[in-house]
Formats: sequence, C-alpha cells, structure tokens
Amino acid sequence: MNQDNECQPGDSLARKAARLHDELIRSLSEDNAADIAESLKQKCKEGDLAAIEIVMSYLFGEANSPIDFESGSSFEGNGDHEVAD
Repeated sequence: MNQDNECQPGDSLARKAARLHDELIRSLSEDNAADIAESLKQKCKEGDLAAIEIVMSYLFGEANSPIDFESGSSFEGNGDHEVAD
C-alpha cells in the first residue's frame, strides 16, 4: 500500500499494538521473564487480587461467568452442572 494515498487509513491501533508487542518480546530475556513470573507469584501469595486474576486468566482462560460466592453456586445457565459435596 502506498503511504502517499490520502484515502488509505493511517496507522491503526492494532498495528501500533503489534509493534509494541514485538518490541517487548525482543527486549525480554529468559531471565527477565523468570523474574517477572517470580514477582507475580509472590504477589499472588500475598493476596494481590490483580496478580491472582492475571495468573488465573492465563492458566484457565477468561471466566465465562462470575462465581456467586454467597449462594455457593459457581455455574449459571441450564442447571446441567452438579457441585460435588
């Protein structure tokens, strides 16, 4: 695509994000990544809810629905799920 084309959209947010992602990956060494993981693990142990949310989302994916701790039910929907005693 020609940069001089006035009809062409500018630099999209997705392209900027991709460049930032690439730069971050290039700048991190394995030791840096291990240090970050250790720091995140320590924050989880200290009860940092933001850190726990990050770790859980990477381990298990994003939650489909929130857990209702008051009712004891962690499932919503058609009721096909059973909770073990």
